[in-house]
Amino acid sequence: MAEVVTGEDGASFLERTCSYEWPEDGAEPAGLFTWIRPAVDGADQPSAQAAGKIAHSVAEFFAEHPDATRDCEGRNPALFESLAAALISYQGAMVGDPAGTTGFAPLDAPDSDMPRTASLFSTMNSAGPAGQGFVAEARQRVDRYEEAFADQAAADPAAPITGSVRGETKFAGRLLGLIARVEQDGEGGRVSLSGPKSQLEYAVVSRMVRGSDPRISAQFFDPQGTLISPGRVDNAQSSLYAAQLSNFLSAYPAVSAAIADFNDNYQRIANA
Repeated sequence: MAEVVTGEDGASFLERTCSYEWPEDGAEPAGLFTWIRPAVDGADQPSAQAAGKIAHSVAEFFAEHPDATRDCEGRNPALFESLAAALISYQGAMVGDPAGTTGFAPLDAPDSDMPRTASLFSTMNSAGPAGQGFVAEARQRVDRYEEAFADQAAADPAAPITGSVRGETKFAGRLLGLIARVEQDGEGGRVSLSGPKSQLEYAVVSRMVRGSDPRISAQFFDPQGTLISPGRVDNAQSSLYAAQLSNFLSAYPAVSAAIADFNDNYQRIANA
């Protein structure tokens, strides 16, 4: 199976498989790919390696053949759902985080604006519920990255950001940039560059501040003394809110540097 999908004629094989009108929504060929997700981080390394290589070939095909991808979803939704599910486990690897996976190389250099990966995300988002579910899973992965960073940063903000968490702000920024590209494709405009940074700063500061703080205006706390989220701040006060969060965190260089990495990666990809 791996030799066929990853070989010279792999794209042709996928196109033929996807375009053929299979009975039962493509349930039979879907079964060829359902083993991939369980094999991703399994003990059987040859299977995990093969799973990663097949998923990479599928991702390349979807990125380079958007019309065929959407046609697959329309003709054979069960097959497409199986293929989309196979890719979800590699969303981290797509942005440079191979943890828990093997065999899947990024479609682009992670320090680029990631055009092929952006094409994959855009194609998936336009390919029905299973494709949109792929993008929704990416949002959840961003949340996990951000929460892990915020927990470590708030626990000891003066300490270096260590371990896998140090890279996770970059991974979160890249994934969120890809999601933003999908959103601006639909809206036809540039996306906000300040919102995601303020949201990540809020995640850290809200874990550190209780009741009040002289560096943050009282208007940004609710009656219970909890820092309000960016979404609850009036537009007229959003610049002041963002500036005060950044100023608060400027006392902690390691935290500020990690958030800057997040924002740099997000900006580079979101508005490429």
